[in-house]
Amino acid sequence: MSKNALMRLVLVLALVLGVAQFGSAQQRDREPTPAQGSASAEAQQKSSTDAQAKQNATSLRSGTKIQAELESALSTRGAKPGDEVAARVTKDVKQNGQVVLHKGDRLLGRVTEVQSAATADGSSRLGVAFDRVVQGGATSELHAVVRSVLSTPSQERARNQEMQRRHESEPMAPAPRPAAAAGGATSTTGGLVGGATSTAGSVVGGASSTVGSTAGGAAGSTVRGTGATVDAASGTQVGSSAGTMLSTPVSNIRVQSNAQAENQTSAGSVLSTRRGDLHLESGTRLQLQTVAQAEASKPNQ
Repeated sequence: MSKNALMRLVLVLALVLGVAQFGSAQQRDREPTPAQGSASAEAQQKSSTDAQAKQNATSLRSGTKIQAELESALSTRGAKPGDEVAARVTKDVKQNGQVVLHKGDRLLGRVTEVQSAATADGSSRLGVAFDRVVQGGATSELHAVVRSVLSTPSQERARNQEMQRRHESEPMAPAPRPAAAAGGATSTTGGLVGGATSTAGSVVGGASSTVGSTAGGAAGSTVRGTGATVDAASGTQVGSSAGTMLSTPVSNIRVQSNAQAENQTSAGSVLSTRRGDLHLESGTRLQLQTVAQAEASKPNQ
């Protein structure tokens, strides 16, 4: 073999090897690493979850009831039209046997109008409109109105304190009588013991009655006094020195809702009270109702 032929063979082999290595490198570049594969799978799963959440929200029928609680306080003293209102779902909502709203999903809306009380005895009103629901990373359009105010944290605390007072004021049961002594020789002793027991029983009964009436009267007067103070201040504070903001009593709140399915933008609720400023604590429990079928919106950025 000539020298020129040998050189050509070497060049051809070098070229073939170079092309093979280049193709192998490109193949490795195209193959995803384990980290890239995991990130891609997570992204696909998140996208699928968000799409499912949107589908669930859009399938909500008009009239579906939702229980939620306010994430922050609302008051006619400081609220302004346009302020955001947020409530967290407290109970799963099922439809056709499937959960379409999960506990923890957030309902978002805005304050639509505010009228504070001009005087302590004046009326006040606060308008709100819920128009979105946040489920994981997806936000969907959802129009809902307030059906009723179920309870407030201050109301729950007052109920628990009243139950505790009643329990503590219950009279103690009288001690059991000792067994009667046997035999004729002990009949006199038995009589004495019986008399003593009767006397002790009456004393204990009287003492229990006194304690019960005293505790009941004190607790009752305390509860009634506190209630009078709350009512006098329209449920906004207890006592002259406490200054603690409490919710307006549920019985004093009137709810009016405008639920027009053909005009979703007009769907909203107005909460009002006839005495003083309206105030709702964070954690106030509400029952809402959808007024029109939801429409999917854009995902969170």
